[in-house]
Amino acid sequence: MLLAGVHMNLDNEDENRKVNEISAKLGDSEQTKKKHATQIGLRVNPVVGGGTINASSKPSVTFKFGLAHTTETNPRL
Repeated sequence: MLLAGVHMNLDNEDENRKVNEISAKLGDSEQTKKKHATQIGLRVNPVVGGGTINASSKPSVTFKFGLAHTTETNPRL
């Protein structure tokens, strides 16, 4: 999918890791980079609060959508 130019949104670190592994296997030639380097979006959870229903409330560290933006994850973002 990367070489086909498909735009992808990644929702968590597992998805990001898998795409990085595939990218590494594809190599880092300029032609390959142009095909897939700019096709990735990463959903970031700003960790602004919580709520009574974690799955549908304001993003918190345990929110199920997006990569939590914390001191720990910041270097990986």
